[in-house]
Amino acid sequence: MSDREIMNSKRADNNLSPSFTSKLMNYLSSEKHRQAEWKLSTKYLSRPARKAGLYRNKLYPWALPVAHAAENLQKSIRQEAIDYFRRNRISWHMAAQIDDPTNHLCSSQVMCINSMFPFIHAPRSYAAF
Repeated sequence: MSDREIMNSKRADNNLSPSFTSKLMNYLSSEKHRQAEWKLSTKYLSRPARKAGLYRNKLYPWALPVAHAAENLQKSIRQEAIDYFRRNRISWHMAAQIDDPTNHLCSSQVMCINSMFPFIHAPRSYAAF
């Protein structure tokens, strides 16, 4: 299923207007381009992770290679987050392999994990946030 097909099905489920869906698709397209550029220049990914990645059976510049999907998570929380998801039987959205995060660099789930998981040991800090 393409991104557009997913958005169209979500639009039908949530009564989203066609103009909203169009704006969202334009944003997603520009964000994929930005992530592809970031991927090539960042110091936060290994060299092998900078290659195009297979996502839904197609190679894309904005996806990490499946073997490097874990690099979608911040290094400081990576293994603990993966272990937490495995231990609690939480699925990763659109992951190519069980127990690994998705390799899609525009994943909202990964963004939330990278932003919020560091607070797992500091709930008071999160409450103050």
